[in-house]
Amino acid sequence: MTWTLDSGREILSHPSEANRDPKPLWGHLTGVSDRAAAAVSEDSKAQPGNSLSEIVQLLGLAHDFAKATPAFQRYIRNESYDSPKHHARLGSLVAYFFLEQNGYERETRLAGLLAVAKHHGDVPDAAKYIRKTFDEPRIDPMGSNQTIQAIKQAKTIEAHAETFARDLFREAVGEGAWDDFLEKIGDASDSPILTDAVEDAGKRGGFAGELEVKPSQFNESIYTTHLILFGALTFADKTDAAGIDSDDNRLSGEFPSLDKLETHLTELGGETQNDIETQLNEVRTKIQDEIPEQTQEFLESNQSVTTLTLPTGYGKTFAGLLAGLTLCDDHDGRLVYALPFTSIIDQTSGTLQEVFETDPSGNLLTVHHHLAETRTDTESEEEEETDEHASHEVLLAESWRTGLTLTTFVQLFESLAGPRNGQSLKLSALQGSTVVIDEPQAIPQHWWPIVGKLIDMLTEQFDAQVLLMTATQPSLVEDSFELISSERLLEIEQSVFTGNPPSRVQYQLHPTALVTENEDRLSHLDAANLLAETVVSGDTTLAICNTIESTRTLTREFVDSISESETDPVAVSELYEAQLDEDEIGGLSATKEYDGKQRPSVERGRLVRAVVEELRTKETVAYLHLTTRVRPCDRQFLLAVANDLAGIDIPFALISTQLVEAGVDISFGTVYRDFAPLDSIVQAAGRCNRSYECAPETGVTTVWKLEPPGEGNTPPSTAVYAPNRSRGETDLLMHTRSVLETVRKEHGTAFADEVLAKDAIERYHDTVGERIHSVSESNDLVTAFEQADGETLREASLIERRQSVEVYVCRTEEEHDSATAIEALMKERKFDEVDSKRDELASIRVSIPVPRANTDAASGILSLEPLVDEEEKRHDPERILHASNSIFDSEFGVQPSEYGVEDRFF
Repeated sequence: MTWTLDSGREILSHPSEANRDPKPLWGHLTGVSDRAAAAVSEDSKAQPGNSLSEIVQLLGLAHDFAKATPAFQRYIRNESYDSPKHHARLGSLVAYFFLEQNGYERETRLAGLLAVAKHHGDVPDAAKYIRKTFDEPRIDPMGSNQTIQAIKQAKTIEAHAETFARDLFREAVGEGAWDDFLEKIGDASDSPILTDAVEDAGKRGGFAGELEVKPSQFNESIYTTHLILFGALTFADKTDAAGIDSDDNRLSGEFPSLDKLETHLTELGGETQNDIETQLNEVRTKIQDEIPEQTQEFLESNQSVTTLTLPTGYGKTFAGLLAGLTLCDDHDGRLVYALPFTSIIDQTSGTLQEVFETDPSGNLLTVHHHLAETRTDTESEEEEETDEHASHEVLLAESWRTGLTLTTFVQLFESLAGPRNGQSLKLSALQGSTVVIDEPQAIPQHWWPIVGKLIDMLTEQFDAQVLLMTATQPSLVEDSFELISSERLLEIEQSVFTGNPPSRVQYQLHPTALVTENEDRLSHLDAANLLAETVVSGDTTLAICNTIESTRTLTREFVDSISESETDPVAVSELYEAQLDEDEIGGLSATKEYDGKQRPSVERGRLVRAVVEELRTKETVAYLHLTTRVRPCDRQFLLAVANDLAGIDIPFALISTQLVEAGVDISFGTVYRDFAPLDSIVQAAGRCNRSYECAPETGVTTVWKLEPPGEGNTPPSTAVYAPNRSRGETDLLMHTRSVLETVRKEHGTAFADEVLAKDAIERYHDTVGERIHSVSESNDLVTAFEQADGETLREASLIERRQSVEVYVCRTEEEHDSATAIEALMKERKFDEVDSKRDELASIRVSIPVPRANTDAASGILSLEPLVDEEEKRHDPERILHASNSIFDSEFGVQPSEYGVEDRFF
């Protein structure tokens, strides 16, 4: 049947687009209704036990109802119109009516009302939104408020699309429902439905018994229900509007094969350097052999959170993948693998691509982090309806519809806590999923209490299972299932090593490690001299700094120190630059497929040989500087080269920020770590003698405390890790100092790794966890979550940063040509090609926090060529940087004169 206005014109939801016919509104409403219902797990229930799938079906029927006005029908046909075209406000009142008439409780009605009201916006502060949107117009109905306009829209639809309205309301509620709704919506001066909605959200008080909407009337149950409904509705609406068929296999995804992982694990191994490394491989195998059975026990335990705590080098990533896929097989759900930093995603992505023989352009793997979202749209009162223009590729990437998604904590937790509209697309993909949280100790402490609630929401409302895995397990959840207990791990170790495992690392506390005054700290010059002595002696050495400026200063002092006593050191980055091909995009590949398998690339081997040849010719040392100012593609390649160089007998130093600390499979004989929280120190030591390659000797990890670089007054450790007292944060550096003081008294300044890795780190996490959880009730994020304040949660971020500029760093002419081509594609409205170009160039993109106004750094960054040079895009946060610009340096990357603490999270 075709539904029309009284003029005979067909009622459409979306106009015709290239290769797409116009979409009838009835088909869109019923299609979204069915698709949204399918996106919600059958086990997902609202209070008191109602099916969320049935609830969101009603929201789907309601959400675009107001498009049946003549004004909107003229608007989508590019004709002039003389009355409002917005539709979400009336749609929300229709949704409320549908839920009320079908007998749903107060909490469900409010959650559904909000989901439809904001299906083109972001999650709101529920109390503030309902007060402004429904209560104020109820009290003062004068003016052109959208709510008053929505009431008038209902009358307009009665006059011009009565048959359509009656049929739709009959479908959702029953015969006569449209007449009941018209009575309920009333008119501008008296609208019973507004009063009902406000009474659901409000409380009477005062002498006159006035109705007032208060945050205390909302709760966690309303908010979590709202998030599920909101996510399912936005996903269904956008994908249907974009013309993606409901049976498109891109929506269901291809699931990773457990058999392929098991086959890959059986093929690992190869030659070992000593007996201990051979025994370590045996420990890894025994752990992996235990995972399937232990995972089955977890499934039978009625618990929803499990942990995997393994020392560095014990194969945690593969063991976690094995557990995750086993859980996915049981739940028939997706696997979401979350890491703390974008800087370590590349290596994990490479591993996943190799294991499952896939790439992110396929239907199995999505790699999604903050760099995938370069714009933040601000919501206006008059919401624009732009779903039909959305790129399929962007929608699908943001929706996490592949069987395996690799992402960051920022994307996962911010999307769960207070999603923007685009972020909400992924929520339905989390239904019935398995979520692996790798290195949870990296979650900022202010977020610990809310992350605990988000994990509860995942397991209870989303029917998901969560695996927390790390070498240093923090106290994020109260009750969890250990896949490998510490007692069982000891049994495995003792059975393989015939006794306790040998020490892998010896910790050394430098005399400055525990000092508290700036004048007692180690200068970068003295640190560089000590580093130079170690490298010249022949040790492969890693130095980890806390800030980009500290890393840069130490690198320069190291180069000067070497140059005074030796020939100038070999800069690996300079040799890399000489190999870049002007006709290529995204630097050099660390691995390539040869004979059907991923192997180290020819280019990688060529650079390693070039470094060795330079050392042989000059009789000096080699070094590499890495921070997140270096392009992601260059970092990935250079880290692989650094790992190769660290594995051969040459004097080599890597000077880096914390980007090498977690998730990077690299090993050095000696590690220096600037003072940091204890779990970061343990993670740094995980890059030392990782597979016992130094046996029978141990590796050495030295902790020192660096003074402020340059003319600064704040030590790097304090700049990054100082607590924010106003948010109730505890002093992690103080707790670390306390634990290390105790260790020094008991064991001296040099001690074996097991001293920290077991008792000390456990004591540290217990103390920190107690302090954090003791103030969790006053945590502003927890309060917002419990009062359905999505606005506060949406504005919160795991990354404390200023607004950032995304800089496309073009080191080849092909990269520059590709970046500058985006402007023309935008003008031609070829949005799919624009998104493809952005994806192609993602690996050359560097995030730079916008420097303070009126500084050289600000004028340098903001004066760069905009990616889209249109007048209305002048403030677009994307810029193009040619490598010939003085802001770029082949060694240090993009280098404005200011650096931010937040860079460690990029």
